[in-house]
Amino acid sequence: RPAEGLRLVVAEALAAGLPALLTATPAHLSLDAKSDFAAFARPENAVEIGEKLIELSADAAERERLRLRARQVALQWRPAHVAACLEASLLARLPRR
Repeated sequence: RPAEGLRLVVAEALAAGLPALLTATPAHLSLDAKSDFAAFARPENAVEIGEKLIELSADAAERERLRLRARQVALQWRPAHVAACLEASLLARLPRR
C-alpha cells in the first residue's frame, strides 16, 4: 500500500543482496535516487506483479545485477555512513569563523 512506510524486511533483503521485486511506493522508491536496485510494479496490480516476477525469474543476468545494486543501496543506510553524512551536512551549516 502506498501509504505504508518502509518495512524492515525490505531493507534486510536488499542488504543481504537478494534481487527484489517491490511495489513502486514512495517509501521503496525513496531508498535511492535511481530506481535501478529492484524490479518495481505498481501497487495493487497483481498482473503487473506477476509479469515482473516471471521476467525476473527468467533472467539470471538481471537477478545478478539487482543483487549487486541492492546491496550498494542498502549499504548507504548503515548507521556509520548516515552519521557521517549528517555530520558533514551539519558542519556545512555552521558559520565560518
